[in-house]
Amino acid sequence: IFVQCDVGDKASVDQLFSKAAANFGRVDIAVANASILRTGAFVDISEEDFDAVIRVNLKGVFLTGQAAVMSRTPMKRPAEPSEIASIAVFLASEDSSYITGQTIFADGGRLPLAYTC
Repeated sequence: IFVQCDVGDKASVDQLFSKAAANFGRVDIAVANASILRTGAFVDISEEDFDAVIRVNLKGVFLTGQAAVMSRTPMKRPAEPSEIASIAVFLASEDSSYITGQTIFADGGRLPLAYTC
């Protein structure tokens, strides 16, 4: 499939991942390879050119990474403070008296995923 995407725009990146998932069932790998280059002497590069490079080369990687992680997270959202607090309250209560040396992951299902940078 071909999907035109503005990697500096969150809605566009989210739409890209939605279309890819709809076509392939899921997204197994994401490569953030969009890039632009503006050349010239440092003092001659305009603020507009600088902003464009940052938007594509930096923000694009950030938004693509976020969309990739969220597409592979079963809950499809970050935790609510109350969801983390309830775990802390449980661990501090007598109800958890037989639990020792355990790690409880409150990550919406992200743990089984492996990411290599």
